[in-house]
Amino acid sequence: ISRRSTGSAVSGAISAAITVLTATFGALLAMLALVGPGLGFGVKLAAEAQQAQIAFEVMLGSAELAQQTLGEIRGFAIKTPFGEGELISASRALIAFGESAGNVVPVLGRIGDISSGIGAPIGEIAEIYGKARVQGRLFAQDMNQLAGRGIPIFTALADQLGVTESAVKKLVEKGEIEFSNLEMAFESLTSG
Repeated sequence: ISRRSTGSAVSGAISAAITVLTATFGALLAMLALVGPGLGFGVKLAAEAQQAQIAFEVMLGSAELAQQTLGEIRGFAIKTPFGEGELISASRALIAFGESAGNVVPVLGRIGDISSGIGAPIGEIAEIYGKARVQGRLFAQDMNQLAGRGIPIFTALADQLGVTESAVKKLVEKGEIEFSNLEMAFESLTSG
């Protein structure tokens, strides 16, 4: 055997090994490019979940109650067209405005039905609802915001109180429409 043929064989083997390593490395890079964004998304979801857990613990004063409430919200998210993130955000607002943890999901259900029916973000309706809760009564601005989004709030309150819509407007001006009236109006709008 000559040195030349041995050198050619070694050179060929090295060349083949380099080709295999290059192909393997390229495939690995391609796989990481595909999986990488998914890994980043997974890390982002985990961070958001932890942040929500901490926020709910602070607002509710209990890790167990926070975990239970978030579990109920996640279960609700599976049954609705809303994303978990927007439901958690809307729930945060409701709790911050004084809604009890045990009542958040039923209230979200009513608000969600209304927001789906009118095509408005659930967070916007939850915020208007929550502000009215804190105020204890409805102001003209609240009524106009709800009506402006397509919610027949004047009609619902008129039916509830047995008066005309113009009488409802006068009662709002006098500060005589309470939050409990809004709660009942939302219930009546979503009970069918």
